[in-house]
Amino acid sequence: MLSPQGKYVIYFNGKEKNYFSYEVSSGRVNNITRNIRTRWTTYGRRDEPLAEFTPAGIAGWADGGSAALIYDQNDIWKINLTGTIAPVNVTNGFGKRNSTVFKLIRESINECLPDNEHLILSAFNRETKKNGFFSKALNKSGDPALLTMDRYVYYVPGNEPSIGGLQPIKASNKNIYLVERMSATESPNYFVTRNFKEFIRISDIHPEQQVKWMTSQLVKWKSFSAEELQGVLYKPEDFDPNKKYPIIFYYYERLSDHLNEFLHPGESGGPINIPYFVSNDYLVFTPDIHYTLGNAGMDAYNSVVSAAKFFTQFSWVDSKRMALQGHSFGGYETNYILTMTNLFAAAMSASGVSDFISGYLSLRGQGNSSQWIYEFSQSRIGATLWEKPEAFIKNSPVVYANRISTPLLFMNNRDDGNVPFEQGLELFLAMRRLGKRAWLLQYDGMRHGLSGKSALDYTIRLKQYFDHYLKDSACPRWLLYGVPASQKGIDNGYELIKEKDPKTGKLRTPKESDLLTDEEKKKVEALRKRKSVTVTIE
Repeated sequence: MLSPQGKYVIYFNGKEKNYFSYEVSSGRVNNITRNIRTRWTTYGRRDEPLAEFTPAGIAGWADGGSAALIYDQNDIWKINLTGTIAPVNVTNGFGKRNSTVFKLIRESINECLPDNEHLILSAFNRETKKNGFFSKALNKSGDPALLTMDRYVYYVPGNEPSIGGLQPIKASNKNIYLVERMSATESPNYFVTRNFKEFIRISDIHPEQQVKWMTSQLVKWKSFSAEELQGVLYKPEDFDPNKKYPIIFYYYERLSDHLNEFLHPGESGGPINIPYFVSNDYLVFTPDIHYTLGNAGMDAYNSVVSAAKFFTQFSWVDSKRMALQGHSFGGYETNYILTMTNLFAAAMSASGVSDFISGYLSLRGQGNSSQWIYEFSQSRIGATLWEKPEAFIKNSPVVYANRISTPLLFMNNRDDGNVPFEQGLELFLAMRRLGKRAWLLQYDGMRHGLSGKSALDYTIRLKQYFDHYLKDSACPRWLLYGVPASQKGIDNGYELIKEKDPKTGKLRTPKESDLLTDEEKKKVEALRKRKSVTVTIE
């Protein structure tokens, strides 16, 4: 980044894990953060290989352009660009000591802040998930002063977490700001403030009061590796602890930071729409997943299944009616978890990967290679296929399809530019060949997610699917008998089949082995008991 006067270029060196300045006039390069013991890299997805090369960023300029304001994972530093003046932790380490992330509400990328600037800081606490504001004089020592901090979302900039909110807007000639505020139980509304302590409401819109809404609760539990994890439990606002509720586990990386975010109701476009399902008397829990290199699948199992077993202790959770739902990388994790457990009554995988080897060797929709995702990013292998073939195999659910016994609904699209359609098709065909309960939804013209009529159709089918397996509702015809491809868009198969099975006296439900002969059924049962695939590298 070029300083405002054009005298310096400042950049982050991922290998050195430090910031450097380049003086344009002399060509001199200085490591300007070499004496500071902190982490300059982003907090979000910090367990990806690429994270060590991704800095938290530069907030602005000070001291007439001779110093930069730089974020670490919590605090803000003022760093002299020549390296001749000692660095100053503007927020005095308060962020690190209190698990709080500070960001300027108005960054000064193109201009220098005056020496007497009184900074207004957005603050987000990673433990409590509270959000609010602090103030700090730029050139004075000491901790920043608390203005407000509560169970709301005002403004959380950047991608850690990716909550957002409206950036406070300052009036042109007065010290008055327009701010937005929301919570899990209150729609976003607008307020004005002079001091970020008292807020005057100027809008009062509450559509959530017209329907049965939900509450959010931060939950902590221990994973199978004894690590404390966090997640958010969403419950209907009329929750009755004397009833038993089905529960759906939805996951994507770490979602606990969204505890106080207002989630808008609507169709499901890939991920389940949480307000819709909770309003229809489901519990939804969003567990955080912590990762280690080369073990993405097992790490998902460690987090999600430990959370599910944690919830079985509560009388208001129907432990026989628990389900999984994931989209994109969460879809992959759904596929993997099912190869490790039969704890769940049903599962849904949207736009998920099932085969790390074919995925690694495929092209994305834009024609670029997928290999970087496995070597450096979300799949977290951290190596090529030929360096760690065993990691690619052990993280591929399709290899272990014989161990799946849970009903699994897929949604994968031919035009998906992120995850090739074949990724869902592989596991679907594997399960069908093994006589297992599997269904595949494919929406023409849709990509990684859904919108419009496709999203509405998907939402209807998703609810019918979970209602059948988690609430004993009648099975829709499409789920019980399927719909021929020739009838796509003509016959939706939504109608419920209320016939009873003459053998059981219960409503008809899809059977696991309808496609297999008796002899093949015996083979499949034997396959379930086989040991996992292993690879020996010589």
